[in-house]
Amino acid sequence: MSFTPDIMDELRVTFFDECSEYLLRNEELLGTLRDGARNGTHERETLDAVFRVAHSIKAGAAAFGLTALADLTHRMEAALDRLRTGRLALTPPMLALLLESGDALAEQVEAAREGTGADGERARQIAERLAEAVDAAGTATTAVTVQAPAPLPADPDALRRWAIQFRPTAYSGGNEPLLIIRALGRLGRLVSQLDLTRLPDIENFDPTEPVLAWRIELETDHPESDIREVFEFVEDEADIRIDLMKDDGSAMAAIPGPAPATPIPPPPATPRIAAPVAAPASAPAAAAATMSTATPASASVPAPTPPQAAAVSEDATASGARGGTAPGGKGTIRVDLDRVDRLVDMVGELVITEATLTQLCRELDSRTQRRMIAALKGLSAHSRKLQDAVMAIRMQPVKSIFARMPRMVRDLAGRLGKTVELSMAGEATEVDKTIIEELADPLTHMIRNALDHGIERPEDRRAAGKPECGTVFLSAENKGGRIVIRVEDDGRGIDRPRVLAKARALGLVAADAAPSDDEIDALLFAPGFSTSESVTDVSGRGVGMDVVQRNIQSLGGRVTVQSEPGRGTRWTMTLPLTLAVLDGMLVRVGTELYVIPLANILESTRPKASDVHEVVGSGTVVFLRGDWLPLVRMAEVFQLPGAEHDPSRGIVVRVETDTAGVIGLVVDELLGQQQVVVKPIEQNFTHVRGVAATTILGNGRVCLILDLDDCVAMARDRRHALPDAASAPPPRAAA
Repeated sequence: MSFTPDIMDELRVTFFDECSEYLLRNEELLGTLRDGARNGTHERETLDAVFRVAHSIKAGAAAFGLTALADLTHRMEAALDRLRTGRLALTPPMLALLLESGDALAEQVEAAREGTGADGERARQIAERLAEAVDAAGTATTAVTVQAPAPLPADPDALRRWAIQFRPTAYSGGNEPLLIIRALGRLGRLVSQLDLTRLPDIENFDPTEPVLAWRIELETDHPESDIREVFEFVEDEADIRIDLMKDDGSAMAAIPGPAPATPIPPPPATPRIAAPVAAPASAPAAAAATMSTATPASASVPAPTPPQAAAVSEDATASGARGGTAPGGKGTIRVDLDRVDRLVDMVGELVITEATLTQLCRELDSRTQRRMIAALKGLSAHSRKLQDAVMAIRMQPVKSIFARMPRMVRDLAGRLGKTVELSMAGEATEVDKTIIEELADPLTHMIRNALDHGIERPEDRRAAGKPECGTVFLSAENKGGRIVIRVEDDGRGIDRPRVLAKARALGLVAADAAPSDDEIDALLFAPGFSTSESVTDVSGRGVGMDVVQRNIQSLGGRVTVQSEPGRGTRWTMTLPLTLAVLDGMLVRVGTELYVIPLANILESTRPKASDVHEVVGSGTVVFLRGDWLPLVRMAEVFQLPGAEHDPSRGIVVRVETDTAGVIGLVVDELLGQQQVVVKPIEQNFTHVRGVAATTILGNGRVCLILDLDDCVAMARDRRHALPDAASAPPPRAAA
């Protein structure tokens, strides 16, 4: 069966998508090994999983002619098989070699994906070192050949004969029965027969439908568990029978299976390999092809390996290259992301159409309007369910990027001569795939900064009364319809005098200016700013936090920093969970309309004039629910003429922000809750202070979605401060 170029391109894209998942899994597994899960069972399971990753990539690489990639993964398989069966010790140098091979594997995959040249010499050297490790363990070459079976014991009474069958379903998951046969050959003496009884005539032949089955007789002293272990990776996707045979060649006890066992004749006296011969139509049951890998007892063969070591080899589990779905289990399909994006866009247009119909409904007569409103409620409910379902397809856990960080921290800490422990929380927090893809670089830069600038050297930490091992804490959580990602360290904190001196030297701050701590911290986001005295491969080029801030802002998010000298620094990234649709409250300020994200709104009220109080030099507060609430007049923030400035004659919307806590926004009017389609502004314009994104209302009008933390910052810039509880009047009870 031949494939068109288009089909091959699709298969190639699918292969590299799978490789991305395999590499992520590989990084996690190698991290687990290094982090010290050293009990035998867990280590074996982890090594098994790493082995499956290597084989899965090797199978696809060989299919697409990626020789260097296939060779590297083949060498990894050989070493991993020795490791998981105990024939090779997982020493620190061996673990380091596995980590290096994982890096080289990622480089080779990325280079093959992009069609660029990778560092083939590095991959070749690592492959050679892996081969040397395998040879040093006293094992045979890992070339793909039919190996001689294990020698049979001198005591014939210890031998058992097993009848093994696996049917055409073994091919459906992309497995290779020949590799299983080779693995069984290492357990003892076997005869393999290719069953052609299901081969159809040419008119009914379907090249995509597997029809070949195998019948195997194995004579060995190994227990049944060792035989079944060979099939452990395909037992969910193949029809396999293993029966103990009697002396007459018949099955002694049939293990339940989908089809009855077929008697296998006794093995021939001499080894032979015969080509498959198709059966005539009149007697299909007589058709069989026999292949024997039996070796005379006098032949020189390797010493038998222990049962637990010989159960599976690097070839044996090649059949597990591709996982399948067990019968009755949940299946998955791969969908081109562009198709999902188009579906998201269509849902967005549906939301806009719904808003348009709602707007037009107001122009109808009362009777028709009531019926229309009822229909629109049903449409709204269905569109909301559709939106949630579509967005769930795009949501992915942040674990996919968090998993890359432990290795980076270990490597960078070693290069810097520091001891650092990375702790993580919230890896299961889900966010839109688009945001996930854009988060990797900013997050990497923040953690590198924490290690380079934050965490001190061990001797400095000892002198400061701290543990020699520094700590970096990476976390993610959903908060108010947004995702909050924090990078915290227990290092030296921001050296503000040094930052200010460097800023003055660069002309960023006037010599006589006395900026606040927050203003000094904000200098770290200035383009080209760096406090490093020298340029290294880690830092010092002045390219970093400004790019991080710009990237996060382009996603509708923000970056903030908090630091305490000698105690550490916390970087916080706040981003929307999705870039598509948002629940918001439509408000009017003067003649302008804005959308406030509904997730940030706590309540709204119209206060009494007696509850409003001016704080000299700071601003306005309102007494609400037994406490004083700082107010931000949106008319002042955006300099809107004709807007209401008096809170007692407008509406105070109590909202929660990331940087200022709970505050009150003074607006003229609430126009109602509305679901809006988010349209990023920076893709077609530039960053606008106080604005997170835009949307289109039902009447076709463009409306701005507010960035509440930015609005607070703008209010602070105009008044130099916001009033707080300390500057507010005393509680009413005391007054």
